[in-house]
Amino acid sequence: MQVVARDLTHKISSAADAQRNGGNEFHEAATRLLGVMEAHREGRWRRMGVMALIAALCGAVGFFAREPASKYAHLWDARDAIKQDVTRRECKLLDGINLMVNGARACVIKEDPS
Repeated sequence: MQVVARDLTHKISSAADAQRNGGNEFHEAATRLLGVMEAHREGRWRRMGVMALIAALCGAVGFFAREPASKYAHLWDARDAIKQDVTRRECKLLDGINLMVNGARACVIKEDPS
């Protein structure tokens, strides 16, 4: 009977050790998974921040790139009108002067030093 009790105690001890080792391994796996999840979350915020900075940079480039194109649009419209007829009012609006140059009429616009 003592042999059976000793054998049973040994088996219970071995089972308890196995369960304890399994619990420790589960705890280590859970800790690693938590670390991976935190790193992923931290990386996601970092990626979102980088994407926001890139978007802001693209928006700024687009904003400043459109300025020169729209700034001189009225000059191109006036140029087209003056090309059709030099004596039109667009020449006067641009502070220009009608002159004869080599037998042809021309609209000369004064330079603004500022």
